[in-house]
Amino acid sequence: MAEFDITKSIHTLKYGLYIFAASIPAFIVAGIVSFLLMSVLMDALMATGDAETGLVMLLVSVLAMVFTWSLCFIQIIAFSVNEAVSDANLAGYENIGYGGSWKAAFNITTELAVLLLGVIVIMVLGIYMEMGSLTLISGLLMGLMYMGLIPYIIRRTVEA
Repeated sequence: MAEFDITKSIHTLKYGLYIFAASIPAFIVAGIVSFLLMSVLMDALMATGDAETGLVMLLVSVLAMVFTWSLCFIQIIAFSVNEAVSDANLAGYENIGYGGSWKAAFNITTELAVLLLGVIVIMVLGIYMEMGSLTLISGLLMGLMYMGLIPYIIRRTVEA
């Protein structure tokens, strides 16, 4: 029969605190970048009025925002996973710390950049050409990517 240890379940509160604390600077960074990109996009759209320039600016802005938000989300999860794995005292695992979680998140996000680029191009084309099927496919691909992202973050954080 397995032993019951209430102190191990209390660790969920600690990991929740880690996620809360790590999300504060991450969301601040993401919010600032989103605000700046949207203001640049709105200025560019108002100044040119050209459809092609507007599409390019929309694509670049969406790519930058998705990259930034993905980076911040991945950092929060990587930091929490790192702390949980450190608590497990796995042989040979070294804690990467808060700064290391940003480095791991940046590496993971750049590895996903090609996939993100393809999905966002499909999404922007679907919106621009008013093809709901392309937009739906891009949404499905984005959802699948984010569902598979959590196990991938765990694997890459433990490998780091």
